[in-house]
Amino acid sequence: MVILSFANGWRKLENFHVSENSTEDVFVTVLVPFRNEKENLKRLTEKLKSQNYANSKYEIILINDHSEDDSEKQLNKQTHDNLTLLNLNSNEKGKKEALIKGFRHAKGELILTTDADCIPGENWIRTFAAYYKKHHPDLMASFVAIDEKKGLLKRAEALEFLSLIASSAGSIGMNKPIMVNGANFAYAKRIINYPEQQLKSEKASGDDIYLLLGQKKFSKKKIHFIKSREAMVKTRAQSGIKKLISQRKRWASKTKTYRDKDIILTALSVFFLNLILLISLISGLFKPFFLIIFTTGLLLKTIIDLVLLIPFLKFLNKKHLLHYFPVAQLIYPFYSVIIGFISQFTKFNWKGRTYS
Repeated sequence: MVILSFANGWRKLENFHVSENSTEDVFVTVLVPFRNEKENLKRLTEKLKSQNYANSKYEIILINDHSEDDSEKQLNKQTHDNLTLLNLNSNEKGKKEALIKGFRHAKGELILTTDADCIPGENWIRTFAAYYKKHHPDLMASFVAIDEKKGLLKRAEALEFLSLIASSAGSIGMNKPIMVNGANFAYAKRIINYPEQQLKSEKASGDDIYLLLGQKKFSKKKIHFIKSREAMVKTRAQSGIKKLISQRKRWASKTKTYRDKDIILTALSVFFLNLILLISLISGLFKPFFLIIFTTGLLLKTIIDLVLLIPFLKFLNKKHLLHYFPVAQLIYPFYSVIIGFISQFTKFNWKGRTYS
């Protein structure tokens, strides 16, 4: 039922189109925290500097989180009137501290965040600014898609990633937001009074979700999802299974701190459904009756998932990813249950650091 409600929420979202004549009177600050991103910074900054938005109406602030490669040297070669490089002090560490520092320097009415390994389209800033001008939301999220590469694992990862974005969009459409992705996220500067508290800087991860949950307490209707391909950013797939698992552990590790009923209901529904499927499949090796339970449950789950995924992927012109759906459906019960368990009891590595 949860996924069906997301499908209904997706249908409720407005198809947003930006006019070429849209005004450019919203000043936007783009915040990009980074650590060890030498290989990605050049292509990102080139895309940010060539946005279809007046140079005088936006600024780019990149915040270096103690990079150990030549990221800073790479950026020092970049020249642009509205690009600023900040470095964290020795007593500052992590993405949240970077965002807080960037926020302190931001002049924009609208704060737009992305990650250093992402690539926005030329109308990215324009689309967010135009949507903000029209609706004046507190928070906005939009699409993040993996730049597809050859290989079953990469395509399956791209499909799984988009299924999470689809759930995010659908939940926002139902005014029950459960997640956003900080790689493509914006908020009005006016809503942030104490960034350390609202970002929960004492926790290692979750800058996006804690902002979402904080604002959700005041007005769920002020949290929007921009249903426009022009607002999308693309990111790279993880370079191997070890990094993919570490990323998913990092995401899942935050769930034990949540008190939001919508998130808890969704997380428990997904976890226990996959746990039942996994147990029934293993039990079916000894008693064939359980294979009937597994097959029936998997079939129902497949139908419900496709009700959400088909229109979502069609909108993004990515229906070809459905070729990998059968494999993903068979793997996902194992994958999600294992990640769910180990994320609560083991540490994870990210950007050369270990977190619990």
